[in-house]
Amino acid sequence: MNKAIVFMYLAIIMLMSFSACGQKYDDESLFRIDLIEGGKAVRITEYVGNSQTVRIPPRIQKLPVKEIGRSAFEDEQIVLVTIPRTVTNIGENAFAQNRLVNIDLPKNVTNISYGAFRDNKITSVNLPKSIITIGAEAFSGNEFTTVYIPRSVTKIGEHAFTVEILYTITIGANVEVGVSRWWSSVWDSFAEAYIANNLAGGTYVFENNRWVLSKI
Repeated sequence: MNKAIVFMYLAIIMLMSFSACGQKYDDESLFRIDLIEGGKAVRITEYVGNSQTVRIPPRIQKLPVKEIGRSAFEDEQIVLVTIPRTVTNIGENAFAQNRLVNIDLPKNVTNISYGAFRDNKITSVNLPKSIITIGAEAFSGNEFTTVYIPRSVTKIGEHAFTVEILYTITIGANVEVGVSRWWSSVWDSFAEAYIANNLAGGTYVFENNRWVLSKI
């Protein structure tokens, strides 16, 4: 075979390999979407891929991905997910019942809805200073040992961090903590520490934990 042709084939193979390795996000076709904000942005409603590693693109159909919809990635056996900076809202049960170990949330997220990351294997989460609300059961059923909640958070729903092994939490002084519908006359260690720090709130948000509270 002519050396020039061989060289050309090798160059093509190398280029294809480079392109594959350099692909930063998953293909748009793996995500079902709805238009929001008057057609100026999108909400991901369903993931139709089968990979345990998901890299959500910041734009689909040339529009910014602003929301992760309800149950969009629920029960998909996902181990690692990359959420783009364009996302501001994470919907109910969006990533529930997967195998996530670590979550790095983008700096523009303001709301994490009910059960968004429940029942995973998360040991650590980076909560950015943009977050305002954390919904009920948002991170319940994970494996945290330490949680840092920034001052920006004003409301945390009931059972939001109900896990078995959380030892240390740092939380803003003005956050409103949800009260469980099943009120108990026996306050858990979190409620006692919370009240001792002159913070208004109720029980069960950090239920079943053995931990030390730090106020920021």
